[in-house]
Amino acid sequence: MQRITKKYYFSLIQKVDNYDCLHINPQSLDKYLVNQSLLQQKLEQILQDSINKNLNAIWLRLDKHQLNLSQLISDLGFQMHHCTQEYLLFSLWLQKEPSRLPNYASHKIILQYYLINSKNQIFLIDDKMPIQDVDDSSLIPIMAQTYFKQNYNINIQPLYICDLNQSINSNIMITLKCQLLEQERNQDNFVNKTISGFDQRYEINSFDKYIIYKKCL
Repeated sequence: MQRITKKYYFSLIQKVDNYDCLHINPQSLDKYLVNQSLLQQKLEQILQDSINKNLNAIWLRLDKHQLNLSQLISDLGFQMHHCTQEYLLFSLWLQKEPSRLPNYASHKIILQYYLINSKNQIFLIDDKMPIQDVDDSSLIPIMAQTYFKQNYNINIQPLYICDLNQSINSNIMITLKCQLLEQERNQDNFVNKTISGFDQRYEINSFDKYIIYKKCL
């Protein structure tokens, strides 16, 4: 979970994340669209304050209507990280060592859980298998155990990755097959039904579980 600390330096809203990087709220830049000299003073103060606090980096996003500020941001040493149809993101690495800022991610990795009990019933929430975003600081089996314990108070055993596919919007879906450890409790969401196409596909791909798992690592 991200640690969010909001501070108000000269009316520019900021937060510091878990990686000691400062994020400037783009909405707070609107008031300076017609007064760039004042914005420059405030950003210079924030930059010096961030260095004094030994922060690692500063992230600053410009929305489409704020692009006239891009030259000012560049002149202060910020580099363009990436842009989309909606915004332009700048970053500034503050440490002397080489930058550890990540490149722009083109894919989102999502975990989908295929959980069964001893009766081979499937765990479904609103007729769907439970999913969560992948945390880049955790191992997939540990994420699975933590997810079910925190959200449903059940203990599970991760078995293997049984499917890996890429969706139309470039997201990567990893399906992890798991087994319930405590059969006597929490059976409410286990239903005796199949999901179209999934069971057969899982059976076909199960022999590739080690190859698929190696690719994911």
